[in-house]
Amino acid sequence: MGFSSIDWYFAGIENFRLIAIRSVAVKLVSLIALYVFIRTNNDYNIYLFISIFAILGNNIINLWSVRKFIRLSPQGIRRHFRPLMYTFGTTVASSMYTMLDTVLIGLLSDEKSVGLYSASIRLTKISIPVIISAATVLMPRISKLFSVGDFDALKPLLNKSFNFIIILGVPICVGFILLAPELIFIFSSPEFAEAATTMRILSPLTLIIGLGYFWAFQVLIPSGGDRQLFICVMIGMIFNLSLNFILIPPYKQDGGAIANVISELAVTLCYMYFCFKIIPFRISHRPVLLNLAATIPSVAIAFYTRTLGLPVYTFLAINVLSFIAIYFAIQILFLNRQTLKDLVGDISKKGAS
Repeated sequence: MGFSSIDWYFAGIENFRLIAIRSVAVKLVSLIALYVFIRTNNDYNIYLFISIFAILGNNIINLWSVRKFIRLSPQGIRRHFRPLMYTFGTTVASSMYTMLDTVLIGLLSDEKSVGLYSASIRLTKISIPVIISAATVLMPRISKLFSVGDFDALKPLLNKSFNFIIILGVPICVGFILLAPELIFIFSSPEFAEAATTMRILSPLTLIIGLGYFWAFQVLIPSGGDRQLFICVMIGMIFNLSLNFILIPPYKQDGGAIANVISELAVTLCYMYFCFKIIPFRISHRPVLLNLAATIPSVAIAFYTRTLGLPVYTFLAINVLSFIAIYFAIQILFLNRQTLKDLVGDISKKGAS
């Protein structure tokens, strides 16, 4: 079913309206079917068919709709074969070093370490779709500007996306570090308390992967850098496998977390190396430092409220709500009001188009 998933095409032509309407319609039909047909524990076969329909229904509508825009032919596929091989290799290598970490922890350590690592990595990566949302929205426009070579219009757009990733990535990293014990307690259980340390080690992943996605999907891919993307991911796979074998035996789940962070950092730095050859892009440390400074009031509140002995849910609610309110108040009043306004406008336009 994977070959028929062509949301990327409709995102590329900025037809987000079709994606949204189709997705909502299919999910609504699937939800109604679940309530109507699932009655007992033995209805798992019906549940399976409904789940398949939810995926396949989207793809069938995609294939039917794409007839209005393009004509598929074997001859047209041949010239894309080599880039597709790079894409295939990139996907395989990426899957190996992003999915094998849990397997290697099980082989080189024990089942308890696997559980602790799984609990922390799931929570850490849950925010990544939010971080990369700007890249998803802006990628079609960036690809178009690359195709016509309009670098004057491209640089402000890249700066906007880069700043958005920093604005969201920095507080999420800080929040995970501050609130790891409570998040693990609520979303896993008290038995997974040791996973808080692992989660703190993994917390930079949100920002690192967000920036990696920025360089890969907003510069390398639109500029035709499929080969360079493949090289970067292969380097990440080598780093990850090597470090896992070195670090997991002595440090267990924490060793796997360290290997994961270093590998993703290596991939992101490799992306940056190739991207700077394609387009001159100035990176300033100032946005990172300013956004870190904007988290200081929330850090102080977290340290203070932890001394009060509040119930976990109360502590987490106070800190999450105050963190969001104070941080974005500082952004709007002093730091990045225009960036947030522009990106909210971009996302709104795509949703309405």
